[in-house]
Amino acid sequence: MKTAVAEPERSFSEDIPQTESLSIKEKYVRPKKKFKYCYVLAFAFNSNSLEMATVRRFGHRIKLIDVRKVYIPKEHKDSQERNVFISRIVEEYHKEFGKRCQKIVVTVSGKETVFRTITLPKMKPRELKAALEFEIRKQIPFPLEECLYDYRPITQINKNNRELVRISVHAITRRYVNEVLTPFRNLGLDVTWLYNTQDVIGQLLGHLSFFRENTNYALLNIGKESSQISYYRGTLLEFTHVTSLGSSMLSNRYDDAKFENFTELLANEIQNSLDYYTGQYSSHFTNRVFVYGDMSYAEDLINLLSNHFGFEFSCFPVEKLDFGKGKEEEFKYSLPVSLAVIAAGACSARLANLIPREQLLVQRRKIIDRVGMAGLALMAGILLYGWYLDRSRLEIENKYLDELDQKIIAYKNSREYDTYNILKRRIAVDKSYLDKIREKSSYLGLHLKELSLLTPGSIRLYNFEYHADKSDQNINLSGVVNATDIPPEVVLAEYVEILNHSPLFDSVTVNRHYKNKTEAGFDLDFQLSLRGKI
Repeated sequence: MKTAVAEPERSFSEDIPQTESLSIKEKYVRPKKKFKYCYVLAFAFNSNSLEMATVRRFGHRIKLIDVRKVYIPKEHKDSQERNVFISRIVEEYHKEFGKRCQKIVVTVSGKETVFRTITLPKMKPRELKAALEFEIRKQIPFPLEECLYDYRPITQINKNNRELVRISVHAITRRYVNEVLTPFRNLGLDVTWLYNTQDVIGQLLGHLSFFRENTNYALLNIGKESSQISYYRGTLLEFTHVTSLGSSMLSNRYDDAKFENFTELLANEIQNSLDYYTGQYSSHFTNRVFVYGDMSYAEDLINLLSNHFGFEFSCFPVEKLDFGKGKEEEFKYSLPVSLAVIAAGACSARLANLIPREQLLVQRRKIIDRVGMAGLALMAGILLYGWYLDRSRLEIENKYLDELDQKIIAYKNSREYDTYNILKRRIAVDKSYLDKIREKSSYLGLHLKELSLLTPGSIRLYNFEYHADKSDQNINLSGVVNATDIPPEVVLAEYVEILNHSPLFDSVTVNRHYKNKTEAGFDLDFQLSLRGKI
């Protein structure tokens, strides 16, 4: 029996088994989250069926709307007929559940997909990308030019103070991508995410009520043409094993031993994969395997597997999902057989996306355009709202002015306004009379007041003569300077400057001065002539 077993990674990258050394420390790198507020339509294809699900996401909240599985009729053996049938089913499903704000996700698996984990030294992103491409060329079983791949770091490793990073790599052939995306392209639908089925199913484990991050989990999918067992540590896919044993081997068996041979062969394959996984990745293993897919309700087969291994095989516990409450009876039989699309719709992690890069660029441009249009619409809305507020405020103010005008008109027609006019006229007459009888200040009084303000304390004026008949130097001043610290001549000179700068005096002239000696020092007797402005 030929089996497809994932080969261990080699070359200059290195596997780091969990039990290799006590000095090894691993830190799980959580994938980034995508918080979407939209409807998610999930699809999964295989050789004989099409799985579909609709999930409404509101941030972290998930609501399961619909889950269904459609089997492809046997008469559609030709690939063209098969694509026409799939396109019709997808179109009908989209018409029923498609929304304006929707995202489409597709999961893929099979012989044209591959999963590898590669361990590299920690380095800069550009150097890491080049080194990773070198490793991928060695470990992927088909030419790099004919495939698409994406990756994400899953663990950071410290081995004897050496920083390493373990990277999960998923690849798919371009031919298979075109085959999967063709029905959607024909319908004008954009696929946002293209995930590896086993990778995205691991994220579904985190929604189980009994989930623990450091626990190992195993999932078995018994398909029609092949079976696949996947091993997880928490939500992280660590190893997957595909065998050509499928339920089609039971189609022509009618005796009581119809499961015996099949179970024996399948048990051997599971045991081989389990031995490899525990030896390479984990020192211990969970004693429970969850079965999903078309054979998840084959109790006889599940019991035979449990008896053969001595630990429990059971149907995937969809009733323990945190977002399936209230939907247990409605989707009782469709959930375990359509686990891939449920996981894809509920997935909030940014996993390796296998969409072609050119298509991603187109989608990003559309997102930028939508965001730009939304920004313009928001700006237009803000401006319109501001205009509306200003208009409303203006209308209120105009209404208030109209009310004031009405009040003013009413007031002018009232008796109070007539009384006000009479009082205003009387006040005007009285003010005019008071202005006429009020005594006007003389210029002489202003001159004397200005002299009292400008004359310093060290100068004593003893004579003031005012000649009204003169137009030039009509004032004579006589005084004495008494200064002990400052020479009296300086004080007199400053006083002359002060008078010249006054708005009421100019043309200041010293007519005479003489200095007398006193007991305290000297005093200076002076006489000034100046013009008082009228």
